[in-house]
Amino acid sequence: LARSELPDLIVQGRSVSPVIPIKIPDLAVRISEIFARILGKESVGPTIGFFELGGDSISAVQAVGALTEENIDVTAAEILHHQSAIALSSVARVAHSESILSQTLPVLLHPVQAWFLSRPTALTCRFNQSVLITLPERVDPANLECALQVLQERHDTLCMTFDLVKGVILPPTKQLARPILSVEDFRTDPSDTVAIRREAVAEQAHSDIDPTAGRLFLARLLRDANQDQLLLVGHHLSVDMLSWRILVGELNMILQDQQIRLPRLRAGYRDICAAMAKEAMSPTTTTERPYWESITDLSETLSIPAPPVGGTAGMLHLRLDIATPELTFEIGKSADTQARLLRAMATAANICFGWSSTLIDLETHGRDLPRQVPDCSGVVGWFTRITPVIVESCGHDNVLTDVPRGGLGFGLLAWQRSDGDNLRQSQAPMALNYLGDLSANPNGLDLQIDWAGLGQGVGANFRTGHGLSVLAHESDTGLFLSLTVDLDLVQPELGEAYGNALRTALQAGSEENLTASLGDIDMGALSDDLGL
Repeated sequence: LARSELPDLIVQGRSVSPVIPIKIPDLAVRISEIFARILGKESVGPTIGFFELGGDSISAVQAVGALTEENIDVTAAEILHHQSAIALSSVARVAHSESILSQTLPVLLHPVQAWFLSRPTALTCRFNQSVLITLPERVDPANLECALQVLQERHDTLCMTFDLVKGVILPPTKQLARPILSVEDFRTDPSDTVAIRREAVAEQAHSDIDPTAGRLFLARLLRDANQDQLLLVGHHLSVDMLSWRILVGELNMILQDQQIRLPRLRAGYRDICAAMAKEAMSPTTTTERPYWESITDLSETLSIPAPPVGGTAGMLHLRLDIATPELTFEIGKSADTQARLLRAMATAANICFGWSSTLIDLETHGRDLPRQVPDCSGVVGWFTRITPVIVESCGHDNVLTDVPRGGLGFGLLAWQRSDGDNLRQSQAPMALNYLGDLSANPNGLDLQIDWAGLGQGVGANFRTGHGLSVLAHESDTGLFLSLTVDLDLVQPELGEAYGNALRTALQAGSEENLTASLGDIDMGALSDDLGL
């Protein structure tokens, strides 16, 4: 550039007015304080973006709940699009303090519940989750039982019942409370038998879960010579990962103060399902149908070579963990890591199966709901959203930026409308469930929590319909990956080859992608566009 020929941007010889500090609105200050509390920081600047501060989609949902408690009404999507406190204050509204009128009639299942119950082995196989909590001191089992009863009464998803023929959740009924907790005392057992007994207790607890009888939640107090541990087990129909964080946080508050009054919930799970069913019939959802039909059409063109008849049956589980020094990209930014996982899965599919485009069912927490659906940040229930996304093997962009409403419409069209047969019957060949960072406990908890729980939560014969399923989470030591191969659908050798290709694609990482993307830029055309 001929810099000497550029005009002066500041007229010479004139004084320049001093910069006047911008007055930060009081609402933006309040939002900043809540952001700081959610993110575990002393303070945050009102002009710095939430995700730049270390937030992710899960903490955004938690921020929505905290803001609602302060009568500030925003959605998780608005935090995504207006990331700083000062920008968010421009779209925030005063939250209504009244509770949503609770549903007293049967309501349609949540889309993910309907998806689950459509699986052939849904009610004949385990499909549970559990968490294991190391308590800081010995507890009185009676007090612990009372605390658990408070949680079950507060969150009726923990004992809900269904009409499986009609596909609805039934209204709660008043019934005598049955015990949730049982005590297993190993303090006098030989030390070399404790681990075996603990595992047996956990297995029996998983077996005792029965969704057809409304038995969705139970607890076991495991006492050994050194400590008390609490095992919580719930059927996935009633809980998800964020639900466990809610339950553990509330349990911690009750154990610290038996007289505490927990924050009031404005709506329950059934209320949210009812609002989603209404949204399924909205014009916005209806107009998304062609988009989702074009996405799912790809599933008919993708096939993985099937194993021979009479071959190995069951599931093959492969660990593909990658330590931090082996990664060429920085973990800690959930959206970036999720996008990289999707691209790596597509790259591995291109290498192993020759696909130029891959259809992947992406599982997300599903709590980023539109304004017309009640706030679900403090609600226990299964909110997972399963969204089919097309990923190009040579693509570099985040494929999720073009997905309308974060994929909300697909589940509504497929599972909460009678005309969704074609979407319901589509089946992506692979799935990704990225859980984010599980290494840190939620803010304010002094409990040691093992989010993996104890015992086998998912039955060996349960089938999602995916040939290849990737489960991933991260910590400060690296990226933890497991690949599940359904040997009824995929040859074991191909499953192992895909796992190796996926791990290699993640290790190849950002440097190759950056070189390729720069090489694709036409610098002459760019100069012309900029007028240089």
